[in-house]
Amino acid sequence: METIKQVLWVLVDTGGSETTYRVFENKPGSPAYMEREKARPTPIDPIFRSYREIVEYLRSLGFTPPPSQYFHQTDEEVRDGKVEFVRKVTKAGIE
Repeated sequence: METIKQVLWVLVDTGGSETTYRVFENKPGSPAYMEREKARPTPIDPIFRSYREIVEYLRSLGFTPPPSQYFHQTDEEVRDGKVEFVRKVTKAGIE
């Protein structure tokens, strides 16, 4: 029986000409994520090109989408020059 996920991770990439969002079951960079990446070299995680698309996807999975500002860079991320960052999304919304 498949476990119902209560948490998803969204990798936001602001480094290109448009912001993209990738959804993962395991936090990018975590041991579980790294093990999964080794097992399948071709990414199969969905990539979204707008906030509207990711909202529709999260809702289809029973998640409460956070407001769009949640996926914006923090002041610290801007200062550090980060163009990719991770956000946690839970079934109940953000924590």
